[in-house]
Amino acid sequence: MVFIPVGLATKTLLNELDKETLMIRMYLTFLILTALFWFGIAAFRKTTGKEKWRLTKIAVYSILCSVLAVTVLTSIVILF
Repeated sequence: MVFIPVGLATKTLLNELDKETLMIRMYLTFLILTALFWFGIAAFRKTTGKEKWRLTKIAVYSILCSVLAVTVLTSIVILF
């Protein structure tokens, strides 16, 4: 947010515009995530058993890599 020292009315107007923009972005994010989950679940249901198992293994591997990366970065931040 950019601070413009013009007056209280201007700051209030900028804050209101930021709130409206934030709400629009929140709605759009919610709709996009809902669509991604909806189509992701539909695609997962259409896969075969072997494909589901492979996808599950890839997801677990990705989650473990992400957790490891976050743990390493957190420990670096705490140490230094």
